[in-house]
Amino acid sequence: MSTEKKPYRVTDRAGFFVAGIKVPAKRDEDGNLVPIVGHVLNLTEAEAKYELLSGSIEPAEASGEKAPLAPPPKDKAAKADKAGDGAGPQSAG
Repeated sequence: MSTEKKPYRVTDRAGFFVAGIKVPAKRDEDGNLVPIVGHVLNLTEAEAKYELLSGSIEPAEASGEKAPLAPPPKDKAAKADKAGDGAGPQSAG
């Protein structure tokens, strides 16, 4: 196997350590400490093998862009409805 390191992005299935490397964490809306989804780790193929199979990382584009600090909103429809554009479900009445 190659010793060349490649970028891998941490998924929401990751814990606080991925391939023996501590993943940065932040507090969620309830105040719980959670790993940052989207953080990029540079790993060799050997280091990434198990983590890829478990789904805790995925190959990242080699664009060199920084990882997002937060995952995308889970419910875009609810946010759009709050904005008042009528994209969400409406009650009859």
